[in-house]
Amino acid sequence: MLSLTLRHRPLSCFSLTLIPAAAYGYVGWWQSHHPELLRSTSGLEFLFVPVPPMIGALAGYGLVAFINEWCA
Repeated sequence: MLSLTLRHRPLSCFSLTLIPAAAYGYVGWWQSHHPELLRSTSGLEFLFVPVPPMIGALAGYGLVAFINEWCA
């Protein structure tokens, strides 16, 4: 949705870096508040938690770019 408001393509593409940063922040926050649930594989969450939101964000960014080009 952020790329809908930012019409300038490099700026809206740069805004996609907020998604993995927010996912990393959430994983760090969750792990610091639930130390009793940490396992030896909890570090893998930093690798695999940001991937699905980033794929969705890229798909949404591509859709918005396609709609902007099609409607222009």
